[in-house]
Amino acid sequence: MCDIMVKAHAACLIVAWFILAPPGMLLARHLKPYLQRKRIFDQPEWLLIHRIVMTTAAVLTWVGVAIILVYQGGFITTYTDIRNHGIAGLIVAGLATINPIMGLLRCKPNHDMRWIFDSAHRLVGFSAEFIGYIAMLLGARLLNFEGKRNDVFWLIFAGLLIHIIIRFTSDVIVHQKGKYKKFDSTDPMASTDGQVVFLLYVLDVILALTLGWIIIGRICNT
Repeated sequence: MCDIMVKAHAACLIVAWFILAPPGMLLARHLKPYLQRKRIFDQPEWLLIHRIVMTTAAVLTWVGVAIILVYQGGFITTYTDIRNHGIAGLIVAGLATINPIMGLLRCKPNHDMRWIFDSAHRLVGFSAEFIGYIAMLLGARLLNFEGKRNDVFWLIFAGLLIHIIIRFTSDVIVHQKGKYKKFDSTDPMASTDGQVVFLLYVLDVILALTLGWIIIGRICNT
């Protein structure tokens, strides 16, 4: 049976990198045109939501790291699987911390060097997400189901695969023939493509929430 602290660690990281981060990043990538008309605290709706979601993911990541380090009494290097999972987790935690700081220090949208920030912010975000996927799958393999099938690994794998398909499909729609620019200057819900992108995002959020809580429930019952 898994210790309560191991379950808490797993729950924190599933919420951070399965439920929050993927939709949070997809929102910044494709939902800007839908959530930029109103300003809250002098920033567009999409930016405020993105910051809250990704900062929460970063905080939960460090909470999860702290919990497991306390439980183990430090970083374990004896067992290869645990060591690899830990290394991946620490890298994700570091990247998740760097990106919000980069966001706060970014230059103005019309600055000549803005492209450098955009490229770096995107690279760090995607790297954290990708390594986060690896860390979750490695962690799922460590769970002890006492001879029963490890459904958690395959639920995580299926959820991440669906998210990648949704992201790729959205990318294809918004970037074909320069339609992304068209979305920015018009009402995105006025076009069929805009409606499809929005519905794909809603589907992504629903799947993340549903599968995420199923996974957490499965982990808590081990």
